[in-house]
Amino acid sequence: MVFAYQTESWFLDLKATCAEKEYVLKGNMPWTDSPGVDAQTQYDLTLTLPSTGATSDDALFATADANSDLFAAADGITAQIIMKESKHVTIDIDGVLTETPSQVDASGQFVGTNVPVEVVRSLATLFGLLSSNLFGA
Repeated sequence: MVFAYQTESWFLDLKATCAEKEYVLKGNMPWTDSPGVDAQTQYDLTLTLPSTGATSDDALFATADANSDLFAAADGITAQIIMKESKHVTIDIDGVLTETPSQVDASGQFVGTNVPVEVVRSLATLFGLLSSNLFGA
């Protein structure tokens, strides 16, 4: 997992083993302001499994008919994590004053499509264990 500050997004390339089967999940999780809600941000996670016919990352973006699967559902894990921010403080970072929350109440829901529930629960547990790294405060 890598966070790109330029795009304010996590990029994930994960491998999980469940019941002796390996699951390769790739995707991103952008951090955005929640539309129409003050002091609230969110992560929208999208992780997909490679298609059975894919032999490279390039194969994920093209089919025989390039437009037929443009909005097709993909196997993998999705989540939306809502972060309610409070107790804002102003900090000085290299001479620039920045306002940041000192408390974040994060909640969300993880959904797996053709992924075992154990893999989905394990990822959600990992997010809980790494919450201070992922959500701040």
